Amino acid sequence: MTTVLGSLAKTHRMVIVDEGWKSGSLAAEIMARVMEQAFYELDAPIERVCSAEVPIPYARIWNRLRFRRLIRSSQRHSAR
Repeated sequence: MTTVLGSLAKTHRMVIVDEGWKSGSLAAEIMARVMEQAFYELDAPIERVCSAEVPIPYARIWNRLRFRRLIRSSQRHSAR
């Protein structure tokens, strides 16, 4: 958490990218800890870029498509 909080202190903004779902994910845990430890450092709400909450496919072709969508979504957020 030290690295995450150090970055937040510099930018006062946070975007969390996680290949998991929003619900019960690592992104949700990081977001909760940042809110507990450094709420007043934030200038804007925390953004989360996560996969759609659909069953995760096991076929290779469907898994590749899922990651491509996540990458495109994260690129849109970084362009802001």
